[in-house]
Amino acid sequence: MNLIVLNQTLPNGSHITRVALEGYVSTRDTQR
Repeated sequence: MNLIVLNQTLPNGSHITRVALEGYVSTRDTQR
């Protein structure tokens, strides 16, 4: 999963990864 790579690459990656994961989960819940 490239989100983990993003988290390790960028200095504030954990915040970006959290937003990306929340957006992914909410999109998945909407499609379901």
